[in-house]
Amino acid sequence: MANQIDTNKLKQAEAASSIVKDMITSAIEQSAANTTLASEALKQASNEFYFGYFVFHETISVFPII
Repeated sequence: MANQIDTNKLKQAEAASSIVKDMITSAIEQSAANTTLASEALKQASNEFYFGYFVFHETISVFPII
């Protein structure tokens, strides 16, 4: 039986990466006006990135490394 990718997990990882992109963009735009807010946005983006990474890693870990 072939391993299958959990498409829901892939969609979660995709959504998390999109959120990270938006947060980083926002932080860059805000950095000149408010460094504290920009720093907080980058921290949140980092958390979202790790969530997306682990969801993606969990999804692909069902496949053996060749």
